[in-house]
Amino acid sequence: AKAKPINEADKLELRRLYTTEISKSEFELYLSKKKKNRAPAASEIRIDHVCSASAAVKEGFRKLISIPYLTGLVYRDWRTEIINWIPKEAGNPDMDRRRPIALLEVLRKMWLGIRKGPVQEIWVRNKYINADNFAFLKGKSTSLPILIKKFALEDAKYFNKPIATLDVDLSKAYDKVPYHIKEMALRRFNLPEEGIGLWSAYDSKRRVRIRTPFGLSDAFHPECGAFAQGAEESCI
Repeated sequence: AKAKPINEADKLELRRLYTTEISKSEFELYLSKKKKNRAPAASEIRIDHVCSASAAVKEGFRKLISIPYLTGLVYRDWRTEIINWIPKEAGNPDMDRRRPIALLEVLRKMWLGIRKGPVQEIWVRNKYINADNFAFLKGKSTSLPILIKKFALEDAKYFNKPIATLDVDLSKAYDKVPYHIKEMALRRFNLPEEGIGLWSAYDSKRRVRIRTPFGLSDAFHPECGAFAQGAEESCI
């Protein structure tokens, strides 16, 4: 994939983000902004446990999640993902009306999530992200396009004017992305090879288990789904 234009300073900053240790200030800032009481993955470790840990234990966590940035190596115990089926409509048991949320190890989410913000800022600054994208962006909210549509409909009704609207819903936008397409997209967005390696580290190693009323299913490796619906970096 042909890379988009980028200035040299931002290019160097992207490489720095994926080759240096996570600083104490980055670590503490991330913890201060995270919502608590979220469902844990296989290890049962929650973000609450990390936030309430002693200073020494927090320092251990910081160094632990910095190792992949310094070595390019990732942890085997982070590869297990638990799929939790969340009903889209209360009381509707239909499989097609459920949202598959991936429960990932909290330290794995922290590892890439801590650096997500700076990467996103560089992509926004270089106009890689469409200006009409209102979701998951700092300073933006999906409330604005919702209100625009609401006011347009109200105007049409009040003044008895014809109106046509079009909604595009990308079905399974996270679950059907092939792994190689993710790599191509990241390369196009000038993520350094070190960053692409980390973002793709679990693509060939994922072990997915489904949570059912009878316990967890046997583990399997999905053939696609490069962006787990639950991973911090997926929403970018």
